[in-house]
Amino acid sequence: MFNSEAYLESRSFPSLHKIVLGLVSTDLESHLQISTAGIDDRDLDGRTALSWAAAKGNLAAVKTLLKYEANMETPSRRGQTALTWAMHNTSENRLPVARALLEKGCNVNTYDDNNRVALIFAASMGDEPDVLRLLVEEYKAEVNWRDCHKRTALGYAAKANLTRNMEFLLEHGADTSIADHWGYTPLIETVYQNHHDALQVLLKKEAVIPNHKAANGMGVAHVAAVHADERTLEILSKADVSLLSRDEPNDDGLTPLKLFEEERDDINDGLRSVFNCFLDAIEKFEDALERL
Repeated sequence: MFNSEAYLESRSFPSLHKIVLGLVSTDLESHLQISTAGIDDRDLDGRTALSWAAAKGNLAAVKTLLKYEANMETPSRRGQTALTWAMHNTSENRLPVARALLEKGCNVNTYDDNNRVALIFAASMGDEPDVLRLLVEEYKAEVNWRDCHKRTALGYAAKANLTRNMEFLLEHGADTSIADHWGYTPLIETVYQNHHDALQVLLKKEAVIPNHKAANGMGVAHVAAVHADERTLEILSKADVSLLSRDEPNDDGLTPLKLFEEERDDINDGLRSVFNCFLDAIEKFEDALERL
């Protein structure tokens, strides 16, 4: 973790930090039996020994520090508490560490300087719905909490293509219509990222692809025209695209077809063929509506 002695010295870690990080061989409990005076000391980043133990997935150290009444809510300079740091560790100890903190009374909805709660980190780091289940079902974490970018846990899970996390969140009331600061809903994000599995998870939830507009008036069809690969376009072509329009311009006056022709440098016969199939699928719905 720290491969430079000079850097290590510059961090000026308190003694408990050095024990938790394995920088010295002192036994943690023996140290605390002598004195707990420095149990909540913070390093240069404002982090406590407990936050480091949680981030490393060191369950024994977490339990020992909690036994001696370490403060679970002491924030780092970025406002992150021990529970938040626990979500950064994706080892098998993430769940028991989180449980130990929550059973001791840790606030599940404490947020950091970016307005991010533990659930957001849990949903975006490691496809492990058991951790989400602990936070949401047992400790009532807010499923649709939005961070400084207005993005939810579902938005982050979609962005990371973590489909098991997505399925759990959708089962527990995650709102697919919530867009982030740039107007990107989880569905638009999966099209932009070409996350095929995540896209299909969302399409099972959304019977009809909504005609939502992101920044610059970019709807699903516009984003697909600029970013979608062949597989993404195939998936979209099989969905209900009845709310989309092949001729609707974005804020720059460009239709999906115009964007496809002008913005892409990867066009080949295969990509052109599936994009045309996508436009044809939209047109069929438009023609059907006109006949009604």
